[in-house]
Amino acid sequence: MTQLALPRIPRNVETLAPRDPSIAGDDLWEFAEEAANFGRFELDCAAGRLRASAHLRKLYGLRDETLSIARWFACVHPDDRPRIELALAEASDRGARDQRIDYRIQRGPQARWISARLRYEYDDAGCVRRISGVAQDVTERFERIVGNSHLAAIVASSGEAITSYDFDGRILSWNPAAERLFGYAAEEVIGRRMGVLAPDDKLPELARKLAAVRRGETVRIETQRRRKDGTLVEVSLNASPIRDLQRQVVAVSSLVHEITPRKQAQRALERYRLLSEHARDIMLILRASDGAVVESNVAALKAYGYSRAELTGKTIADLRAPDMRDSVAQDFARAAGGVLFETTHRRADGTLFPVEVSAVGTTIDGEKLILSLIRDVSDRKEWARVQRLMTRELLHRVKNSVAVIQSLVRLTAPRVNSLEEFVVSLSGRLSAMAAAHDLLTDMHWRGADLGELVAKQLAAYLGGPSARLRAEGPGVRLPQHHAVPMALALHELATNAAKHGSLSAEDGRVELVWTLVGPRSQKLRLEWRESGGRRVAEPVTKGFGSTLIERGMPGARVERRFSPGGLVCTIELDIAPLPRRARRAAEAGRAG
Repeated sequence: MTQLALPRIPRNVETLAPRDPSIAGDDLWEFAEEAANFGRFELDCAAGRLRASAHLRKLYGLRDETLSIARWFACVHPDDRPRIELALAEASDRGARDQRIDYRIQRGPQARWISARLRYEYDDAGCVRRISGVAQDVTERFERIVGNSHLAAIVASSGEAITSYDFDGRILSWNPAAERLFGYAAEEVIGRRMGVLAPDDKLPELARKLAAVRRGETVRIETQRRRKDGTLVEVSLNASPIRDLQRQVVAVSSLVHEITPRKQAQRALERYRLLSEHARDIMLILRASDGAVVESNVAALKAYGYSRAELTGKTIADLRAPDMRDSVAQDFARAAGGVLFETTHRRADGTLFPVEVSAVGTTIDGEKLILSLIRDVSDRKEWARVQRLMTRELLHRVKNSVAVIQSLVRLTAPRVNSLEEFVVSLSGRLSAMAAAHDLLTDMHWRGADLGELVAKQLAAYLGGPSARLRAEGPGVRLPQHHAVPMALALHELATNAAKHGSLSAEDGRVELVWTLVGPRSQKLRLEWRESGGRRVAEPVTKGFGSTLIERGMPGARVERRFSPGGLVCTIELDIAPLPRRARRAAEAGRAG
C-alpha cells in the first residue's frame, strides 16, 4: 500500500491527543456536516494517524473513526496522489498556515471530487505537528462545470482547445485539442494553476481576464501562451463565465484557437507593406487576363499622378505612351516568365517619362498575376544626355584651345627677336588663357566673373593688392565665348603697361572701371586708363598684342587713345548669351 511522505516530522515528538475528544459524537456538528456535505478531520503527524468525523467517513466509505494515513491515502485516486504529496511538501517548506487542495477519491467504480481546506500547526523547530481541516464533496459542482455527457463528447471531439478553471486559476477540465496545442496531458495539468501556461509578462492580463469573467463578462483577447516545451504560441482566447443553477458565476470556460500562422502572415504582410510603401520604385500588381492594375504602392501614385482608386482598374496600356502601345501584348506575354525592358509611360497630366520595367508572373488563389517593378529612369537618361553633351563640348573646346594656341604660336613668333622673348611672350599669353579656363571650369563653363578675371590677370604685375590699381564695377558674368578673349586682352594691356606704360614707372597707376549700359543691361563698357607713367605715343606699327586687344573679341568695339598722361582703352561688347550655333561659329572664327 502506498505510504504518504509527510513533511518534516521529527521522530521524538510526543503523541498528541485530539483537541476535541467528542469530534465524532457532537450531534450539532454532525447535523451541520450533513447539511453542508462536508466532514472534519485531524491529522496527528507524529503518530501518523487520522481522526475523521462521521460525515467524512461517510464520504470516503470508511468505518473507523481513527485510521492510518496510509489507509486514508489509499482512497485517493492514483492519478492525484503525487500532486497531493507535492502540495503538502511545498506548503510545509514555505511555512503555510492554510491550504486548499482539490482531488478525487475512488468509491468503487465511481470517482468523487473532494475540496479540502487544511490548517497547519508547527512546533518550535518549525516542523508540522498537526494538520486539521474540512473536506467537502464537490462532485456535483465539477460535473456542472464539465457538463453533461453530450457536452463532454462535443468538448472531447472539438478541434479547438477547450479548458475550464476556477477563480483561483486552477484547471478543472482539459480536452484532447488542448493536449495537442499545449503538449500537456490532462492528468499533468488538471488541478494546477493557469500560470503554468501564461508567460510571466501575461500574468497581469490573466488576472484582469479572471476579474472580468467573475463579473459575468465574456472576454475575447489575442495573447500568448507557453507550451510544455517552453515555446510560445499565439492564441485567440474566448473566456466565458460558467454559472451554477442559481445563476452564480462559479468558474471560467475558455476556448483557445492558435493564430500563430495568421500572426506570422500579418507580420510578414506588414513588413512587405512597409517595403512597398517606402520604396522609391513603382510597384504594380496586374491581372494577367487583361493587364488591369489591382494593387499599387505610394511611389506609383506619385509617379502617375492618380489616386489609388483612379489607378486601380487602369490597364497597362492606359499607362503607356501612345506610340509604345503596340508592344504591350508582346511585353505582357513575355512578363509571365520574367523580363526586363525599357519603355515610356504617361502621367495623368499627359507628360511622358522613360521607365525600366522588371516583371514576373505569379499565381495567387488560382488567379494569374503579374508583379511589375517600374523605375523612372528620367534622371539616368538626362545624365546620359548631359554626359554626351559634355563630351562633345569638351572635344569642341579642346579643338578650339589647340587652335588658339596654334594661332598664338604662329602670330607671336614673327614679332619677337629671340627665343627667350618668344618663350616669355607665349608663356604669358598661355597663362592668361589658363586663368580664364580655370574660372570657366569653376563655373561649369557657364561663364566667368569679370572681377575675378581682372584680379587674376593683374596679380602677376602688382604682386598682390596695390594702391596703384583701382578696379571696380558691378558683378558681371562674362559669357564663355568672351572670357578667354577678355583674359588675353587684359593680359596684353597689363604687359604693355608694365613694359612701356604707367606700371613701368614707380608712381604710375591704372584705373579699370566697367559698367553695364543699354536695354536690360546686356552691354558691357570697360575703360582702362593709365596715369603717372612715362609719356607715351601711338606706335607706328601694331604688334600681335594690339591685334589681340582690338580684334580678339568677336563683336566688340575697341578704341585706344594714347594721351600724354597714358593709354586709355575702351572696350564695349554685348554680353547677352549667344545661341549655341552662333557661339560655336564665333569661337571657330576666333580660333582661325
